[in-house]
Amino acid sequence: MPPEPVRPPWWRRAILTVLGIAVFGATAELATRRLRPSPRVQVIDLETQPVRWIENHPLVEHGPQVTTDPPCPRPGGRSVLVMGDSIAVLGATPDATIGPQLASLLRAAWGVPTCAWVAARPGLPVEGQFAFARHLDPKGLADVLVVLLWRGRGAAVRTDRYWIETTGIHTDGVGLPAPPFPLPSALHRFGIDHSHAWRLLTLALARTQDADPGTALETHRAIVRWAHDRDMPVVFALMPPLDRPFGAPWGQTVWKRDLHDAVQGDPSIRWLDVGGALGDAGIDVRDARMDTCCHYLPAGHAAVAKALVPTVLDLVPPPETTP
Repeated sequence: MPPEPVRPPWWRRAILTVLGIAVFGATAELATRRLRPSPRVQVIDLETQPVRWIENHPLVEHGPQVTTDPPCPRPGGRSVLVMGDSIAVLGATPDATIGPQLASLLRAAWGVPTCAWVAARPGLPVEGQFAFARHLDPKGLADVLVVLLWRGRGAAVRTDRYWIETTGIHTDGVGLPAPPFPLPSALHRFGIDHSHAWRLLTLALARTQDADPGTALETHRAIVRWAHDRDMPVVFALMPPLDRPFGAPWGQTVWKRDLHDAVQGDPSIRWLDVGGALGDAGIDVRDARMDTCCHYLPAGHAAVAKALVPTVLDLVPPPETTP
């Protein structure tokens, strides 16, 4: 009989296992640092990306989606305040996005100088959008507020180096994205701060989690109260998913249905189904979308702005002219 193979001692097997894990981890780390794949959610590197803070919400100060605050409102003119996240700013140059396009169309309809404040950044939760809007227009001078509805209440966590959006993903007991397997919080936080591979793996594997519909609804009710106190009419623009034709049915979250019911009958508020309006206008979603999530090409930004105009004019008609 052939002799039985000699098994290496346990300590040698342990060393080989540790070395294999180390080589795999180092390879994954080098690959993610070189390729820099996009994370599942918004991640801001506080060491390398210039940001300013507004009520604990970071605003990235440089990049193709960032515009400087315009001189708004202009003497003798009107202004529109737009709230949103990446939907409002990605996919086109700043002057070709929804807010400036809407201001341009309203300028022609109103016949007076018109400008747009755009309280939007990628990944900015609705609380941050609201804080940004109050910062841009602290006196509530805008003639109309347009809220691009997409997600509900946002959530985020700040580590020593990163600000990480955690909206819609499961978190651990200290608010960090939940690790793929049980790990002490201090070690998990260290990995997120210092390892690209660990951070991406954590974000990729974190389970989805629905936003709290109660808090999402209350945040939007606070926006309504703020606008009411300043006699500012509001357009809630329900933004559609872009993985289906415009006008096709899709399930709305509970808080959006509750918000719709709550504002019905308010003469200073309008609700616009943007997907339905674009479908009625014959817009092909394939010509408008940048991706199948929610982001638009320049043609899509222009189409959304055009769809908003009739609803805005219903609330704020052109000024009366003196013969």
